[in-house]
Amino acid sequence: PSIFGSEALMPKEQALLDLCLTEKAKGRKVLAYTVYSGTRDTTARLKRLLEHAGLKVAVLRASVDTARREDWILDQVDRGIDVLITNPELVKTGLDLLDFP
Repeated sequence: PSIFGSEALMPKEQALLDLCLTEKAKGRKVLAYTVYSGTRDTTARLKRLLEHAGLKVAVLRASVDTARREDWILDQVDRGIDVLITNPELVKTGLDLLDFP
C-alpha cells in the first residue's frame, strides 16, 4: 500500500510534472521513461496526472509492433503531444527520437 493518497503527488511525480511544464514553456517535448510498465504499471497514473495539468500525453506500449513504433511516435508528435511515456526497453535501438531533446 502507498503512503500517499491516490490523488496526492509523490515527490518524483511532482518533479516530473514541473520538468514537463518547464519544457513545454520552452517549446520542447519530453520523453519520460518508466521501468514500471508491467506488473506495477505506473504509466496510466503518470498520464492522468500530466493530463490533469494540461499536458498532451501519449504512452508507447509493447502492444505497438516494433516495425511500427517510429511511425507511431511520429503520429503522436503530429497530434501535438507534449510528453511521451514509455519503457526504455521499447525504444532502446533503431529509433530516431529527434523530437525529444
